[in-house]
Amino acid sequence: AEPADKHWGLYTDSVRWKQFSQAKLAAELRDFREHGITSLMMYPPSHCKVELEGEGLKIDASEFIRFMEAARRAGLRPPTVFSVQGLPWLIDRLLAGRKDDRLWEKLYRDFCLYFADLARRRGWGEVVFHAIDEPSYRGPSAERAVRWLGILKRAGLTTFTTALSPQLINGPLDSFLDVRCWSVGFVLSSRSANEKAREDARRSGDRLWYYGSGCYTGQEWNMRRNRWLTGFGFYKSGAEGEWSWTFLRPKGDPFNDFDGARYREAKDAMIAYPAPGDEPPIRTPQWEGIREGINDFKYLYAAQRAVEAARGGLRRRLQQRLERLVEKLPWGVAPREAT
Repeated sequence: AEPADKHWGLYTDSVRWKQFSQAKLAAELRDFREHGITSLMMYPPSHCKVELEGEGLKIDASEFIRFMEAARRAGLRPPTVFSVQGLPWLIDRLLAGRKDDRLWEKLYRDFCLYFADLARRRGWGEVVFHAIDEPSYRGPSAERAVRWLGILKRAGLTTFTTALSPQLINGPLDSFLDVRCWSVGFVLSSRSANEKAREDARRSGDRLWYYGSGCYTGQEWNMRRNRWLTGFGFYKSGAEGEWSWTFLRPKGDPFNDFDGARYREAKDAMIAYPAPGDEPPIRTPQWEGIREGINDFKYLYAAQRAVEAARGGLRRRLQQRLERLVEKLPWGVAPREAT
């Protein structure tokens, strides 16, 4: 059974889709769904044509619409994260060096409002806007986070950030943030860390998500870690959403681990490998671990529903049994007991 109030998200690396046939795109999206993924990270600035007309924007979003409609046909559902991390550079290019903070912020807001309205008109369900990745507590990164998320929040949009800095999230960003997507250690490393993450989110009226499964160092060819993070660990966390980074982002030749020296981070970042023709991606232990973990969660959720359907003394006994089972699950992002 799949709970409607929980979701498993995936960073799609959708720029690759520009070269895909419809058949190949459909095959990849079906593969996402077959592995239990429910929600996607999508990138409006990468999939539209934008021109400046006076102080307004002319946007052709036909490519983005095609990708979103394909995702919906494949069974992917809300919430969808619209990443606009590339938007500041797009606006800078449109303004061609012109310095006008008022106009810059207007274009930033109008672009995001356009895509929020597009989602509403096409019935895509809830969208959440991601403006900046892992902002620092101090310096330019923090200043950009406050500025960009502030624009979104004042426009009435739902905001999201990946989080590594409690001082920033609980401080200057608190009033501009709707979804706290913590690095997994802030949510699962210990009981006290989990209690703090939940309480901070509750106090601020924010939603609690986390990210950390996927293809980070040590996760390649490792089924167990992803299985824990997307499954029993997610169930125990109490979080609403769990996100995997990143599906297919090679550095050079995806089948050569030693050709990435020219990149800032030389390591390939791939949960799966590209396949020829119109075939779905080539599967890996880390990709299958995500599927197995999501199935683990669904088994526990099915047990929870069975308890709720019981009556009287049987329900109390079953509830106690389920609670004892969950209590036995260890804390940690990769607990030895969970293997």
